[in-house]
Amino acid sequence: MEEFLPLMIGDRVNEISKKTVPLYVAEGLLLDKQITQVDVAAMIADAIKFERLAATSCRTAPIRPIDHDDHQDDAHP
Repeated sequence: MEEFLPLMIGDRVNEISKKTVPLYVAEGLLLDKQITQVDVAAMIADAIKFERLAATSCRTAPIRPIDHDDHQDDAHP
């Protein structure tokens, strides 16, 4: 019995580890994937916000259209 007990325990531990280790690895990979997706989504949102800020300008256009109703308010005479 003393000779077979370590072998039986070793076989059982190997059997359990073959079933559980891939599950933990898969869970870890899924968690990494979710974290990466959140990071990528945040980077895309930041890029879109930056593009919107860069596209809008507070400066007025140097050339203004002529107001046909009020000739005194034309941009350049």
